[in-house]
Amino acid sequence: MFFRNKDGSRKRNGRTAAALSGIPVGSYRFLAGMVTAVFLAVGAMVVCSRNTAAQLCGCDNYLMPALAAVFVGRSVGGKEKPTAVGTVLGAGLIVVLENGLTLCSVPYYILPAVKGGVLAVALAAVYLSKKEKGCA
Repeated sequence: MFFRNKDGSRKRNGRTAAALSGIPVGSYRFLAGMVTAVFLAVGAMVVCSRNTAAQLCGCDNYLMPALAAVFVGRSVGGKEKPTAVGTVLGAGLIVVLENGLTLCSVPYYILPAVKGGVLAVALAAVYLSKKEKGCA
Protein backbone atom coordinates (compact mmCIF):
# COMPACT_ATOMS: atom_id res chain seq x y z
CA MET A 1 0.00 0.00 0.00
CA PHE A 2 2.92 2.36 0.66
CA PHE A 3 4.59 1.59 -2.66
CA ARG A 4 1.68 2.18 -5.05
CA ASN A 5 -0.29 5.19 -6.30
CA LYS A 6 -4.06 5.41 -6.16
CA ASP A 7 -4.23 4.10 -9.73
CA GLY A 8 -2.10 1.06 -8.81
CA SER A 9 1.13 2.06 -10.52
CA ARG A 10 4.33 1.39 -8.63
CA LYS A 11 6.44 4.15 -7.09
CA ARG A 12 10.10 3.82 -6.16
CA ASN A 13 10.39 6.00 -3.05
CA GLY A 14 8.09 4.35 -0.47
CA ARG A 15 6.98 6.77 2.24
CA THR A 16 7.30 9.97 0.23
CA ALA A 17 5.55 8.50 -2.79
CA ALA A 18 2.72 7.21 -0.63
CA ALA A 19 2.28 10.60 1.03
CA LEU A 20 2.31 12.40 -2.32
CA SER A 21 -0.27 10.01 -3.72
CA GLY A 22 -2.70 10.77 -0.90
CA ILE A 23 -2.18 7.84 1.47
CA PRO A 24 -2.23 8.98 5.12
CA VAL A 25 1.20 7.60 6.03
CA GLY A 26 1.28 9.22 9.48
CA SER A 27 -2.05 7.66 10.44
CA TYR A 28 -0.95 4.21 9.31
CA ARG A 29 2.33 4.51 11.19
CA PHE A 30 0.45 5.58 14.32
CA LEU A 31 -1.96 2.66 13.90
CA ALA A 32 0.96 0.23 13.50
CA GLY A 33 2.50 1.59 16.70
CA MET A 34 -0.76 1.17 18.61
CA VAL A 35 -1.22 -2.41 17.39
CA THR A 36 2.37 -3.15 18.45
CA ALA A 37 1.70 -1.63 21.89
CA VAL A 38 -1.41 -3.79 22.33
CA PHE A 39 0.52 -6.95 21.48
CA LEU A 40 3.31 -5.88 23.83
CA ALA A 41 0.80 -5.37 26.65
CA VAL A 42 -0.77 -8.79 26.04
CA GLY A 43 2.69 -10.39 26.05
CA ALA A 44 3.56 -8.65 29.32
CA MET A 45 0.32 -9.89 30.90
CA VAL A 46 1.09 -13.45 29.78
CA VAL A 47 4.61 -13.28 31.26
CA CYS A 48 3.30 -11.80 34.54
CA SER A 49 0.62 -14.47 34.83
CA ARG A 50 3.17 -17.19 34.12
CA ASN A 51 5.46 -15.82 36.84
CA THR A 52 2.46 -15.37 39.19
CA ALA A 53 3.82 -11.91 40.08
CA ALA A 54 5.07 -8.74 38.45
CA GLN A 55 8.77 -9.38 38.98
CA LEU A 56 11.38 -6.97 37.69
CA CYS A 57 13.60 -9.72 36.26
CA GLY A 58 10.71 -11.96 35.21
CA CYS A 59 11.51 -11.95 31.50
CA ASP A 60 15.31 -11.94 31.47
CA ASN A 61 15.21 -15.41 29.92
CA TYR A 62 13.43 -14.03 26.85
CA LEU A 63 15.68 -11.07 26.01
CA MET A 64 18.78 -12.87 24.69
CA PRO A 65 16.87 -15.31 22.43
CA ALA A 66 14.71 -12.48 21.06
CA LEU A 67 17.68 -10.26 20.22
CA ALA A 68 19.60 -13.19 18.79
CA ALA A 69 16.63 -14.16 16.61
CA VAL A 70 16.32 -10.63 15.22
CA PHE A 71 20.02 -10.19 14.50
CA VAL A 72 20.47 -13.69 13.09
CA GLY A 73 17.43 -13.01 10.91
CA ARG A 74 18.95 -9.72 9.86
CA SER A 75 22.11 -11.42 8.69
CA VAL A 76 20.20 -14.25 6.97
CA GLY A 77 17.95 -11.99 4.91
CA GLY A 78 20.77 -10.23 3.10
CA LYS A 79 18.81 -6.97 2.98
CA GLU A 80 20.71 -5.51 5.96
CA LYS A 81 17.48 -4.84 7.82
CA PRO A 82 15.33 -7.01 10.08
CA THR A 83 12.50 -8.75 8.25
CA ALA A 84 9.68 -10.93 9.52
CA VAL A 85 10.85 -13.96 7.55
CA GLY A 86 14.44 -13.50 8.74
CA THR A 87 13.28 -13.18 12.34
CA VAL A 88 11.27 -16.40 12.06
CA LEU A 89 14.31 -18.17 10.60
CA GLY A 90 16.50 -16.73 13.35
CA ALA A 91 14.04 -17.82 16.04
CA GLY A 92 13.95 -21.31 14.56
CA LEU A 93 17.75 -21.46 14.61
CA ILE A 94 17.92 -20.29 18.23
CA VAL A 95 15.24 -22.80 19.30
CA VAL A 96 17.01 -25.67 17.54
CA LEU A 97 20.31 -24.57 19.07
CA GLU A 98 18.90 -24.34 22.60
CA ASN A 99 16.96 -27.62 22.40
CA GLY A 100 19.93 -29.43 20.86
CA LEU A 101 22.26 -28.24 23.59
CA THR A 102 19.72 -29.25 26.23
CA LEU A 103 19.40 -32.73 24.70
CA CYS A 104 23.20 -33.03 24.73
CA SER A 105 23.16 -32.40 28.50
CA VAL A 106 25.07 -29.13 28.28
CA PRO A 107 24.95 -27.37 31.68
CA TYR A 108 22.37 -24.59 31.97
CA TYR A 109 24.98 -21.92 32.60
CA ILE A 110 26.67 -22.60 29.23
CA LEU A 111 23.51 -21.92 27.17
CA PRO A 112 23.64 -18.10 27.44
CA ALA A 113 27.32 -18.14 26.45
CA VAL A 114 26.57 -20.18 23.33
CA LYS A 115 23.59 -17.98 22.41
CA GLY A 116 25.76 -14.92 22.98
CA GLY A 117 28.39 -16.38 20.68
CA VAL A 118 25.80 -16.95 17.96
CA LEU A 119 24.60 -13.36 18.45
CA ALA A 120 28.18 -12.06 18.18
CA VAL A 121 28.76 -14.03 14.98
CA ALA A 122 25.50 -12.69 13.49
CA LEU A 123 26.43 -9.11 14.40
CA ALA A 124 29.91 -9.58 12.95
CA ALA A 125 28.41 -10.92 9.72
CA VAL A 126 26.13 -7.89 9.40
CA TYR A 127 28.96 -5.47 10.18
CA LEU A 128 31.40 -7.13 7.79
CA SER A 129 28.83 -7.21 4.98
CA LYS A 130 28.30 -3.45 5.44
CA LYS A 131 32.03 -2.83 5.55
CA GLU A 132 32.59 -4.76 2.31
CA LYS A 133 30.00 -2.61 0.54
CA GLY A 134 31.68 0.54 1.84
CA CYS A 135 28.80 1.70 4.06
CA ALA A 136 30.66 1.66 7.39
